[in-house]
Amino acid sequence: MEHTRISRLSVQLLAVDLLLTPVGLLMAMWLRSHVPLGRGGALPEEIVEVPWFVFPLALLCWASALVMAGAYDPQRVLRWYNEALRVVWGGSLGTILMAGSLFITYREMSR
Repeated sequence: MEHTRISRLSVQLLAVDLLLTPVGLLMAMWLRSHVPLGRGGALPEEIVEVPWFVFPLALLCWASALVMAGAYDPQRVLRWYNEALRVVWGGSLGTILMAGSLFITYREMSR
């Protein structure tokens, strides 16, 4: 049985991603309520506010998607284009996981 050692850089990158995911979600909520987009303009904060359970759900979806895509595996991301492909694949998978999870758990959220 082969034991793979997890590099310190991979652990640090995962930790930074886990910290930045809720920050990004909070920034998206703030921006949607303050930046006038479309015909309706900026939306009231009550409309863009999400329940508390969305934050751990986002952490779980995004972290698992990036791990499954191999974004933290140093052997798979030796070249920049390999890393870019893994990150894009992980982001796409995370988006699908998040949308599917919200569709199942929180039906009131706008699609």
